Amino acid sequence: MSATGGGHEHVVHQRVLKEESKAYHNFSGRNYDRCLALLLDSRQPAVQRMIQPAIDAKDHLGNTPLHVASFRSNDGAVRRLDITVD
Repeated sequence: MSATGGGHEHVVHQRVLKEESKAYHNFSGRNYDRCLALLLDSRQPAVQRMIQPAIDAKDHLGNTPLHVASFRSNDGAVRRLDITVD
């Protein structure tokens, strides 16, 4: 998994938008929409430098996080990612 893409799914694709995790503990307490909001709204320079390449990255099928959010009918994530991409 790469933070900047390179043909592999990264954290925004796999963990946040697809809600995939191998960990089964605390499953009911997970809030992936909040996680995405924290990443996109961060004012920390280090996070800002890393998040834009992750948003622009494509997975092994050529999908960006915006594509994945749209495919999964996650309207809130689509709106947030569309604003961020602009």
